[in-house]
Amino acid sequence: MFHSQGMPMRATAISTVARMGCGETSWPAERGSNGTSVTSMPSRISHARIFAAATAGGMTAATCCNIFNDNRIPFWEMWNDNSKSTADDDYCLFKSGEVYVVYLKQGGRTELDLSADTGEFSVRWYGPHNGGDLKTGTVPTVAGRGKRELGLPPGTTGEDWVVLVRKEAD
Repeated sequence: MFHSQGMPMRATAISTVARMGCGETSWPAERGSNGTSVTSMPSRISHARIFAAATAGGMTAATCCNIFNDNRIPFWEMWNDNSKSTADDDYCLFKSGEVYVVYLKQGGRTELDLSADTGEFSVRWYGPHNGGDLKTGTVPTVAGRGKRELGLPPGTTGEDWVVLVRKEAD
């Protein structure tokens, strides 16, 4: 599920994605765990925080959708907990032990709390201001079991960046 500070957001997040034109995916994003269409579920919160922040920060809705779809990020199973990242005024979605997405609206550095996780995680950066593929910054991988510095992006640090931290195969 997708949550905001402990509150379920699955319906709103997916309906927001559907309204933005990225509800059509080639992987299972259309059905909830009980088989109902999640795009038609009633909204439990007023907005999807990540998408709102991203578009307010200058990222287009299509760009935001492409990041999630192209990188097979299961946002409908993720939680929002901005305290996972130490940066000010950022947003963090995560599926514990698998994938973390941090949106740094002002760029810069952050640490990510991987205390509950084990193993190695890749760290890749996406610059919505330039587009393109995911890139490696100054820190290519981090280990679980603590707060980990994610390094700097592979470009201008004062612009917005999306950091994708994903568990590497064992």
